[in-house]
Amino acid sequence: MWMNEEITSVPEHHFDPVILSTIEQLHSEQVTKDFIQTGEVIGELFTQMNGAANIFFLEYRIRYLVYSGVLALKGIPKSMRHYQIQLRV
Repeated sequence: MWMNEEITSVPEHHFDPVILSTIEQLHSEQVTKDFIQTGEVIGELFTQMNGAANIFFLEYRIRYLVYSGVLALKGIPKSMRHYQIQLRV
């Protein structure tokens, strides 16, 4: 993580709560809870965190949450613009 002009070590799952709360926030802005473009989620995360984390790492963690069953996937996880995610109900 980039903090105070240097790289700081954090646990791999450090950003997972922020990722999940951001997805919850984006779901709350929808009229009907639906899948959200992964690039939109990553863009929102990057903005909220002021660039503290690499976008590729954020996508890696999102894919981890998908493969762990925390998030649902629609599309092909080829790149962040090729798939959408949502919280599992």
